[in-house]
Amino acid sequence: MFRSRVIEYVIVLIVGIVIGSTWTENTYNPPESTLDKLLEEPQIPSTSGASLPDKADTNTEPPLQPTTTRRPSSVDAAEATKPDPARVKKLEQNMKFDLAVTEYDEAVKNQDIQSELRALLMMESIDPNNPEYLETKVTHHRYHNEPEEAQQAIESCLKVAPSSEHCLRAGVDVAFEAGDLKDRDMAIDRCLTATPGNVYCLQRKIEQQRRYGKNLEVIETYKQILNSHDPSDELDIGYIRYSLGFTLRRAGRGEEAETYFQQACDDGYNYACRFVR
Repeated sequence: MFRSRVIEYVIVLIVGIVIGSTWTENTYNPPESTLDKLLEEPQIPSTSGASLPDKADTNTEPPLQPTTTRRPSSVDAAEATKPDPARVKKLEQNMKFDLAVTEYDEAVKNQDIQSELRALLMMESIDPNNPEYLETKVTHHRYHNEPEEAQQAIESCLKVAPSSEHCLRAGVDVAFEAGDLKDRDMAIDRCLTATPGNVYCLQRKIEQQRRYGKNLEVIETYKQILNSHDPSDELDIGYIRYSLGFTLRRAGRGEEAETYFQQACDDGYNYACRFVR
């Protein structure tokens, strides 16, 4: 039994040696066909079956080179999220300006003129061309009955913001308070040129036209108000229609006047109902 087992071991050993030598030979001395494949020059495959282009052929585009995409780094992310200095500065400026406006409002509420002036100076130092600052300055001088300073502030305001209704209306009011008819006309014209159909300035225009006795022009201005007014104007439209009807009646246009009296009555302006048949 021992002898048979030894024979098995010998057979296994011989088989192992044969297999090992064959593997070594194929690894370090590959067959000729394998070597030929390894030594062959790589060929660029041709889809059309034509031969490779000549090197002198300059019309042939070179093969595309592989491209690499750089992965974004943490530095890139930091740069992307970095705030714009100009934007940050503007935000800080706006916050300071809003604070100055709040201080001004508090000063007005407390009737503290020194604090009002300090807040105005703060606004001016932050942004001297800010329309809100210029409008506030106009209001300040008007409130404290300083017509000359108010007029200067109005002119400064309209240079920066020509369509500022606040400053345009203030200009009309200052002109009316001063009493000069020519200045009133100029202020009204400037207001209506910058903001056509401005109901407030049209009403002021009617005052001037009545003063001049221009009733026909008054009628046209009333009609202009009716055609251009907006619900946000908070206009007593019934009163306007009644006033137009009354002006038409005085001008001898009774039938047309009754139309506007009826409309005013329908609007709830009861005084006009007396003129309706």
